[in-house]
Amino acid sequence: MNDTQPFTATTTIRNRIESSRSDVEEWKKQQNALHQSLWLCEDLVQFANFIFGRILSLDSASQMDVLSGKSTFDKELDDAIESLIRDWMTTFSPLLDSTKRVAQDYGNVDGAEAFHENFREAEGILTPDDEFFVGDKLVALRDQALAEHRAGQTEPLFEDE
Repeated sequence: MNDTQPFTATTTIRNRIESSRSDVEEWKKQQNALHQSLWLCEDLVQFANFIFGRILSLDSASQMDVLSGKSTFDKELDDAIESLIRDWMTTFSPLLDSTKRVAQDYGNVDGAEAFHENFREAEGILTPDDEFFVGDKLVALRDQALAEHRAGQTEPLFEDE
């Protein structure tokens, strides 16, 4: 090896390091953006779950007032609640695929399981009874409900149960 070869090699290596520096910086930005994106996804999922819970609370309170005789059925309120559910589904539906993809690629997304359950529940609420309670679907729902009840995954409908 002549006297200049090591310096040529160090210069070549230094140039490669320098040219990689911007690649590494860009990668770090992407990683930071990814972490922020994951955090934002979880934050949106938690918020979606909170909002859906508020809608269900309103719906439940309204139904309990009617069942207990405190008020009469209000079609306008019922329609408004259904509209809220539709708006909720429209607004947060893009998160369905995102949460599945993020979970598959990076692991658990906090609140995603509840979010998917909420979405199925919203679909069920908005599906007309004559479409929802059909033959095999009804039998499957019954079987699922019984299995969940037997596994202790249900809550009593009334306090004295």
